[in-house]
Amino acid sequence: MRHRCLVISALLLGVLVSAPATADDKEPTAQAKAAARLLADEGWRLYSAERYEDALKSFTEAEAKVHAPTFLLMMARTYDKLGRLLDARAVYRRILEEKLAASAPPAFVQAQASAREDLAVLAPRIPGVSVVVSGAAIRSVTLTLDGASLEPSSFVERDPGDHVLIAAMPGRRSVTRTIHLAEAAREQVVLDAASLPMDPASAEPTRAAMVDRQRSAQPHDAGPPSKPLLYTGIALAGVAAGGGMVFGIVSMKNENDADDTHAYLKKKDGPLACAGGQNAADCKALLRMREDAWTYTKVAWGCFGGAAAIGAATLLYYWTAPTSAKATTHALLIPHVGPTSNGVVFTGAW
Repeated sequence: MRHRCLVISALLLGVLVSAPATADDKEPTAQAKAAARLLADEGWRLYSAERYEDALKSFTEAEAKVHAPTFLLMMARTYDKLGRLLDARAVYRRILEEKLAASAPPAFVQAQASAREDLAVLAPRIPGVSVVVSGAAIRSVTLTLDGASLEPSSFVERDPGDHVLIAAMPGRRSVTRTIHLAEAAREQVVLDAASLPMDPASAEPTRAAMVDRQRSAQPHDAGPPSKPLLYTGIALAGVAAGGGMVFGIVSMKNENDADDTHAYLKKKDGPLACAGGQNAADCKALLRMREDAWTYTKVAWGCFGGAAAIGAATLLYYWTAPTSAKATTHALLIPHVGPTSNGVVFTGAW
């Protein structure tokens, strides 16, 4: 049995082979060789029992321990048994692309020869499919096959079995089809873009949205002046006027106190009561009261001026802001196209 001989050759790698598979490979350790032997032997046992998933795992682990074309050959044949023809072809090509060392064992050379023969038999068995899109909106159709993007009219190879094709187009519902590919099949799927069903959620605006757009397109009057702005203006003007009154009262009080102090000093020491440094403290207090009175007077006038400006701006806004106009009579005639009905919608205000 050729399969058995090839595996045994790989298992005896540590005994019969003194050189690596290729010139660039490093000599594996004795422990790696022993582990690879056990894994390959287990893989052959599982392969013979048709437990291909488990066999593939053992052969893959053996190859990871010690590289050998014989292990790869058994991996490719196991992929074939599992129906994973594309993976099998990839491994066969890997074997054929490898450049063996001049001292490579005959089993490795035979593995390459067997891979070439197996690949020639495998290649025609790989099925494929192409999807042809017809209709006016070909470029807007998006295709995916098993989740991978697919260009229209392009031929792609897939493993035998069922595959999911999804066609999508803006404004239309996506269409899902299951394509069954048998070995060696060359399928062609023709898809008419116009046959994709309309998607009401994205292609047809709702009746309410159409009415809103029609109404928003018609001229309309602005609303009445904003009450919060009017109230704010009145309040600010009142606060400024109140502040002016407060500062005005304080200014007059300081002025009266200064007059009383001046009268007292004049009565006490005459017109020159503050000359020559006499009554220094009282005279200094008198001067400060005069200065404070003048400062408060300026602040009061500033507040009154601000109140006047805010009041004028508030009145100007009230007089010039647009007011709501009487609703005008109008009618709307809106076409309606729905998934189950057609017609027109007549609405308006009178």
